[in-house]
Amino acid sequence: MSAEFQLFFNDEKWYIDHKDKIANKIKTLNTYIKKNDSAYLLSGTESISNKGNWPFDVRFFLKINVFLLK
Repeated sequence: MSAEFQLFFNDEKWYIDHKDKIANKIKTLNTYIKKNDSAYLLSGTESISNKGNWPFDVRFFLKINVFLLK
């Protein structure tokens, strides 16, 4: 089961101006794994070594005007 959250900013310019800082903050998280084509991947508290599990638990997408959390 999954969920998707979308963050929209009243001041879209603020988000655009700070997107790099947001990305850098994500990279400092203890659960950060790597960045793939379009998402920053984070692990959770459960083991991801079980066969059939995704290699991540959370994905952050920094789109042009929206921040997605899946």
